[in-house]
Amino acid sequence: MHGDENGTLLAAQTQLRSLALQLTRTEACERRRLATRVHDEIGPALATARINLGLALQHDLPREVGALLRQTDDLILQAIRETRGIVSEMSPSVLYELGLRRAVEWAAERIGQQCGLSISTSFDGAEEDLEAEVQAALFHACRELLVNAGKHSRAAAVRLSLVIKDSLLSLEVEDDGVGLDLAGARERILQGDHFGIFSIRERFESLGGALDIDSVPGRGTRVRVTYPLRLTKQEARS
Repeated sequence: MHGDENGTLLAAQTQLRSLALQLTRTEACERRRLATRVHDEIGPALATARINLGLALQHDLPREVGALLRQTDDLILQAIRETRGIVSEMSPSVLYELGLRRAVEWAAERIGQQCGLSISTSFDGAEEDLEAEVQAALFHACRELLVNAGKHSRAAAVRLSLVIKDSLLSLEVEDDGVGLDLAGARERILQGDHFGIFSIRERFESLGGALDIDSVPGRGTRVRVTYPLRLTKQEARS
């Protein structure tokens, strides 16, 4: 009797994880579709607006009008930069062009420069064993955890390691910052602080993985994401 119940539970868990993987695939496709629309439609419109403003500024205009047009041009330029950032976040072309390892290294270098962090990265294993959807989820997780460390930890150094071994993926991001009060972390997450960690946990738990946080106030934080690869491959073939 217990064997039947265990078998039914395992089948249900497998089905839920399969559905979660399908949802991840659908979300990745939708991200790419929306990113393409923003890039192909909004980007050119903003660029054309800047060209038109540039032509207008070549004329002899009242000082107030010229100042207003130049301010508008600055706002459009800012919008173009923000649009490029949104496109990169929604569908990071660097991931598809360079692969997971080099994309993470690229993101770590950029985030390190923006946040004033020394970020080291290490990789062990073949990223080719990972499905495209899992690579995208990992890339977003790496970037989110690094940005989170830069914003909240007050760290000077961050270490990121990704290991793919024995059908298990393990991602660790460790910083030397101020640490977390884990007892109060859940309340802060629900209030919006550290929401990135919460969303990563939800995503990987739905796929059969897990996220653990090890932190002591004043002694830094380590976030570890684990993901069973063997199960995913079996589900992909089913």
